[in-house]
Amino acid sequence: MNAFYSFRGNRELGDLTWRNLAGTPGLRVAFGRFVAALDPEVFGAVSGTVRVATGTVDDPVVEIWPLGELESRWTDAHYLIDAKLDLQPSIFAHDGQLELTELALDEWPMGVVPLRARGERWAIMARPPQAEAESLLFVEIDFDGHAENEADRKTMVAWFRTKTDLWLAYGLDGQPTGADQRANRDLLISALHRIADETGGVLELQELALTP
Repeated sequence: MNAFYSFRGNRELGDLTWRNLAGTPGLRVAFGRFVAALDPEVFGAVSGTVRVATGTVDDPVVEIWPLGELESRWTDAHYLIDAKLDLQPSIFAHDGQLELTELALDEWPMGVVPLRARGERWAIMARPPQAEAESLLFVEIDFDGHAENEADRKTMVAWFRTKTDLWLAYGLDGQPTGADQRANRDLLISALHRIADETGGVLELQELALTP
């Protein structure tokens, strides 16, 4: 299977929004539910970092923690700013291989991406060395971390993003993608709908909404 990659920006696949959360405690609960709802059969192992702070918005003391240390290091003085999660997503690849080509640099080959069998699909275990320092499918999350006071911290948004066309109906070259990429798109859409149902988030499909 071949797919395109581009350094020129992210593809906005879709986002989930949770509103009217009860300050930092409500945001923490919503975040925990969201991470728990990331189906490992679709998204694989979840890692990443969370930015937290103490102090005021005007004079914060910001720290970056690994996702796995959030609970153990948390104190009541902290509040959430944002997070970035790396995934090991499942894809359909009929030949069990994935090769990426960087589109903006005269179709520069980036090589074979490491895959591992996961049931009837393949898990993306890593990224090419030349790619940005993020997984090929990642999530960026905002926690109203720049709100002026605690009462205004009540919205969480999770954006699903990629720099590839692995989940798109139309490739980065503007042409319709193949059967594997369309199946990947359908799988991701179904998974996002399940997360919305399980967590009470509002789902908006962006580039995933484009149909062949």
